[in-house]
Amino acid sequence: MRLARARIYQQSIYSHSFHRHFLGAFPSSSMKACLWLCQNNDYCRTANYRPSQQQCYMYEENSYVGTISSTTDGSIVLAFNLCPSDGSSQEPASICFGTSSRQPVSMQTVMNSLQLIQQYSNINTVGFVLSPGEVWVSPIGASSMTVYSFDDYLLIRNVAVGESFGYFDLDSQMRPIVAYGGQGLYLSWLNTIVDNGQGFWTPCISVTGYIVGLLNSMNLINIYNQTNGAFAYTINGSINLSSSYRKFACTVHGQTLYLASQNAIQQVSIGPPGGTKIFTSIFNYTTNNPGFITTDASKRLYSSCSDCSSLNKTFILTTNGTVLAQWPQNLAFAQGKASKYKYYFVTSTVSNILSFYEY
Repeated sequence: MRLARARIYQQSIYSHSFHRHFLGAFPSSSMKACLWLCQNNDYCRTANYRPSQQQCYMYEENSYVGTISSTTDGSIVLAFNLCPSDGSSQEPASICFGTSSRQPVSMQTVMNSLQLIQQYSNINTVGFVLSPGEVWVSPIGASSMTVYSFDDYLLIRNVAVGESFGYFDLDSQMRPIVAYGGQGLYLSWLNTIVDNGQGFWTPCISVTGYIVGLLNSMNLINIYNQTNGAFAYTINGSINLSSSYRKFACTVHGQTLYLASQNAIQQVSIGPPGGTKIFTSIFNYTTNNPGFITTDASKRLYSSCSDCSSLNKTFILTTNGTVLAQWPQNLAFAQGKASKYKYYFVTSTVSNILSFYEY
């Protein structure tokens, strides 16, 4: 039996924080119908009923991750809470499931109790993306992505993208943007390259319609318009205390950019353009460099240093740098995702082993 409490916000609209957390808009004749649609979806935690459209907008993320704002068009936000009403367990420190058969559990207990379900060797990848029900993997040098199912962890299809893969991100429609070599950023939905000849570490996409490109040069971050690929502005880290931090990977919540930087996890605002952008370190690696940063629907951050024998751990953090859990292995890449029944943890190692775990 599924269990959840839903808080109803009348005359309200929800703005999600992370671009791939939007599950879609579905026909709905009433608020009650929208509530049931979200309740019966394995991943939905927030819904927005819009009566003027007769649509139910559903989101994977918890409502505290995004923003609830006032409106006058009769829209209603349904904020689900899968945690107990007594407040004994709360996200993101714990995972709360939407079923009576699974009690809330702390993130560290989850990491201590993960079960290895499937493993593949010789998967040389620069990363992957977890979508509801699927894992999208990018093999290095390939011109297509391999997609695995969470149902049985078998390869279910290949998706051609037209360019050889480097570091990448996927937009809300699962279309890739790729940084490869010194040849700029490839935007698959436009079939075009922006800043051809420029070297980038990693791109990432914001829900506000920006593309973030981390340049190979030490301090520069270029911002582009997602719709047409047009250059918008540059964030220059050399104008403040972050001048010694090189940026390797990124993820975006709202207008806050989180960075795997030299020796630290940092954050900086990417909007609006102009003014001085202040980089703040929220977690320090001291003498080691984090190799990736990913996030989930409860706004946890995942980070590790893939080549640091002196710091043989992967960290799960809040966005203020509090450590929620540790995984006793440094990884090339890792990400977690929770449904209303189980928690998935996917990893890849520097020795090219792709592993699928469950709790």
